[in-house]
Amino acid sequence: TISEAFRNPKRPFVAVMGGAKISDKLPLIEKFVERADKIIVAGAIANTFLKYLNVKVGKSRIEDGQKEVIEQIFRLAEKKVGFEGLREFIILPEEVAVAKEFSKDAERVEKRVISVAEDETILDLGEKAIQKLESEISKAKMVVWNGTVGYAEFENFAEGSRRTCLQISKSTRDNGMKSIVGGGDTSAFALNWSNQNPEIADFSLISTGGGAALELMSGEILPGFEVLEDKA
Repeated sequence: TISEAFRNPKRPFVAVMGGAKISDKLPLIEKFVERADKIIVAGAIANTFLKYLNVKVGKSRIEDGQKEVIEQIFRLAEKKVGFEGLREFIILPEEVAVAKEFSKDAERVEKRVISVAEDETILDLGEKAIQKLESEISKAKMVVWNGTVGYAEFENFAEGSRRTCLQISKSTRDNGMKSIVGGGDTSAFALNWSNQNPEIADFSLISTGGGAALELMSGEILPGFEVLEDKA
C-alpha cells in the first residue's frame, strides 16, 4: 500500500507532518517536497520552522542546529513551486494553543502564532489552524500523516490530532480518499482513536511499522521486502 501510494499518488496529495524532530525525518520531508501537492507542518517540527523564520515561540520545544536543513527544504520547495507558492505549499500554523506550564492540567489558550509570549509553550494547533488542516484534507485524494500535530499525550492538547483523525476518516469514507498513517506515536494515537470511535473511524492503512514504514515512504530499500520480491 505504501509503495504503490508513493509510486502513483492520487492527487491532490497532502502530507501532514508533525512530531518533534526534523533531523529524524529529513529523507521523508524531502520525499514529500518531491511528491506532495501540499505539506502541512505541525507539532514541535513547526516550532523549529517558525523559529528559523524569526517567529518567537516562547518556551516551546525546538530542535537546534537545523538551519541548513530547513534552508535545504525551502530551496527544494522553491525550485518546485516558486517563491510565491511557498506559503501555500509548506503550510505552517498561524494560530496555536499554548500553556503557561507543561502539564496535563494546564489551561489551553489559543492565540495567533505571532503573539506567543516568552513564558508560553506551544502544545497544539489553534482552531483556525485546525480548520485550515481540515479544509486541505477535505480537498485531498491522498493523505499521508506522520507525527501528531500537538502534544497529544495531554488530553487538553490532543484536539488537533483528534480532528485530524476525524477529517481523514470522513474523507476516506465519503470521498474515497486514500489515507496512510505511519510512525509509532501517530499510529498509536490513530488506533486508540479508532477503538474509541469505531462507527466513524476509516483509514486505508494504519502502519505500526514505525521507523521501517518511514524508511519505505522515504524510498529506502528494505532488505526483507527485497528478498521477498526476488523470490516472487
